[in-house]
Amino acid sequence: MIIKSKLWVIQKNIEEDEKSAQKKEEQEKEINESSLKFNGIQNSN
Repeated sequence: MIIKSKLWVIQKNIEEDEKSAQKKEEQEKEINESSLKFNGIQNSN
């Protein structure tokens, strides 16, 4: 029973790490897109 409990905790930690990494990637993508848009606007002036 202890082993199953530890495995469950490990699995939950992995899932949380994956969610965190995905959120970070999405934020980085949004920052890059915003930066490109800003630079595009800035360069056109």
